[in-house]
Amino acid sequence: MDLGSITVGTIIVAICIVPFVIMAINKKKKENKMLQALNHIATAQNHTISDYEFCGDFVIGRDKELNAIFFYKESNGQPQSSSVDLSTITNCQTVKAHRNVKSGAEQFTITERVALAFTPSNATEREVSFTLYDEDNMQLNGELQLADSWSTLINKKLQIAS
Repeated sequence: MDLGSITVGTIIVAICIVPFVIMAINKKKKENKMLQALNHIATAQNHTISDYEFCGDFVIGRDKELNAIFFYKESNGQPQSSSVDLSTITNCQTVKAHRNVKSGAEQFTITERVALAFTPSNATEREVSFTLYDEDNMQLNGELQLADSWSTLINKKLQIAS
């Protein structure tokens, strides 16, 4: 091979790889920004995030020591944040809202909403809910699995505490 072929091949490979590198860098920047916001929310309440998980446009985390769950979501440029003190909660469950759509002879189930709902131990308090997915997000990207795993994790923690 001559030098010209090697140069052209290198340029083509670089053109193919650069967009993926840029996307990875941008994703990491977005995750760092969301994690900083989540840590800020926790710090304001005298907590420290010990575990966290990203999924799409949100991050969920917990303080193992003081039993609290924190949520931060940025949807359409609008930040949403919430937290739950697990000492005031009796149960956590995954909420899935579906609707059926018929198209010709086929019927499809469309997921409209996925959320984590926290049932308070005091019946006079209202239920707290973290909306992980709604129809505006276009498509599910692991929100169902994340909701189920965090619900299981939280309920195990609640059983141990009681």
